[in-house]
Amino acid sequence: MINHDDAECQIRRLFSMPGAPKGQRLIDDYIDALIRYADHETHAVAAITSLQDECTRCPSIAVMIAALRGSSTAEKRICPHCQGAGWLTAGLWLVTTLPDARGGSRHKRERITEEQAKALRSKLAVSRQMVYEASERCGCGR
Repeated sequence: MINHDDAECQIRRLFSMPGAPKGQRLIDDYIDALIRYADHETHAVAAITSLQDECTRCPSIAVMIAALRGSSTAEKRICPHCQGAGWLTAGLWLVTTLPDARGGSRHKRERITEEQAKALRSKLAVSRQMVYEASERCGCGR
């Protein structure tokens, strides 16, 4: 069994990765899971190091537990397309708010490239225009 201080140290390593959840409650949830499933400190260090090597983003608690159990489930659960997030970037959109005939407003959406978005950033009419990053569900089913 691993003690609380050692578990917290390992979770802080994991939370140094991009996409790590924020908040002490989530850190505590990860620590509790590590204490419950790690046999000893060396086991925890090896599992966290493995996750840091294999993942590009901070893995979920379930993926961490699978890695601690020594299951190949950890590798299967990390989608190479979305890194386990369940969402893919579907492009950029320029959204412009325009007045309509009834005194309300409507939105004009136009797909744009990254280069166009960079060029537009300093030229946007902030009260009426915004560039949004669209997302779509990944086929992995997360």
